[in-house]
Amino acid sequence: YERESIEKWIATKEGQPVTSPLTGAILNNHTLTPNHSMKSMISSWQQKNKNGKHLEKALKDLTGELINASSSEELIIVIKKISNIIQSSEKVLVTMKKLEKWIIAIDDELLTDEVISSFDVLKSQVLVITERKEIELKQLSDINKCQSRMMEKKKEESRQIDIEHKKVYDKYEKSKVAFEKAREKMNNDELELKRVKKAKDTNAKQVEILADLIKDSISKMNNNNNIVCDNSSSNNSNGKRNLSNINGSSSRKIKRRKTNSNTFNDDVDLSLGARKLFEDGLNHEIIVNSKVFIPLKYQTMVEASAYGGFELAIGYCHLHGLGNFVKDEKKGYNIINKCIKTRKDDRMAQYLMGCMYYYGLGVTKDDKKA
Repeated sequence: YERESIEKWIATKEGQPVTSPLTGAILNNHTLTPNHSMKSMISSWQQKNKNGKHLEKALKDLTGELINASSSEELIIVIKKISNIIQSSEKVLVTMKKLEKWIIAIDDELLTDEVISSFDVLKSQVLVITERKEIELKQLSDINKCQSRMMEKKKEESRQIDIEHKKVYDKYEKSKVAFEKAREKMNNDELELKRVKKAKDTNAKQVEILADLIKDSISKMNNNNNIVCDNSSSNNSNGKRNLSNINGSSSRKIKRRKTNSNTFNDDVDLSLGARKLFEDGLNHEIIVNSKVFIPLKYQTMVEASAYGGFELAIGYCHLHGLGNFVKDEKKGYNIINKCIKTRKDDRMAQYLMGCMYYYGLGVTKDDKKA
C-alpha cells in the first residue's frame, strides 16, 4: 500500500479493529514497513514506460521517413528499423490497420517485390506481437475479474465478520463486566471471611484467656477465704463472752444488711473488680500514632471490665473500637468526661482524659489541657 493511503485507512478505524483493505482480515500489527522491492519494481516500470514513449517518438519519425522515401532500398532500411522498434517495445506500437495505411501512402513504383516481402515480414511480426498482447490482455482481464470476484466476496465476508465481531465483542464486554463484578464480590467475600475468621479466632483465644483468668480468680478467692476462716477461728477461741459479743455484733450486722438490702438495685455492683481488671489491662497499653496496641490477654481484661459495667472501660472500648464495641471517639470521650465530672479526683479518669487531649481522640488536640 502507499504509505499515505494506508495511514489514512488506519486513522479512520480509530476505536475499531483495523482490517486489511484487500482481504478484510484484522491487522494486529499496525507498524508500517517500507517495501523496497516494490519501490524498485515501480521505478523499473516507470523507466520502461519512459522508454516506451521514446520508442513512440522514434516510430513517429520513422513513419515520416517511410512515407517520404525516394527509393525501394530506403524503404527496406526504414522497415527494418521499424521492425527493431516494435520488437523492443512492451507496447503494441504498430497495428495491422496502421501498417495498411503506410502501404497505401507509399508510391506504387517503390513497392517492389523486396519491399513487399519486407512488409510481409513486418506484418508477421505485428500479428505475433498483437496476438501475444491480446493473450496478455485477456490474461490480465481474467486476473482482474478473479480478483474483483474475490474482492466482492471478501467485502461481503467483511460485513458478516463485522456483524459477528460486534456481537462477540459485546458479549465479551458483558462477560468482562460480569467477571469483574464476580471478582469484586469474591474479593469482598474473601475479606469478609478473613474478618469473621479473625473474629472467631480472637473470640476463641479470649474464651481461653477468660477461662484462665477465672480459674486464677477462683484460686485467689479460695486462698483469701481460707485466711478469713483462719482469722475467725482464732478470734472465737478467746472465750464465750467474746463469742457472744461477736455473735451479737454479727447478728446486728446481718440485720442491717437485710434492712439495707431493699435499697440495692437488681444489678450486681462489680465496680471494684471491674476497676482492677481495667487497671491491670491498661498497664500494658501502647499508643502509636493515636492507635492503641494491647496484647490480647490484657485487651480481654479491659473488655471484661467494660462488660462488668465499668464506665471508664466502656468509654475506652468505644474510644479505640475494642471487641464488639463500635469505635466512636466522641461517644468514648463523653462517657469518660462524665466520669471526670462525677469523680474529679479519679486518677485513672484523669489519665484517660489527658491521653484524649494529647492524641486528639474524640476532642481537639490540646497539649496544654493534656
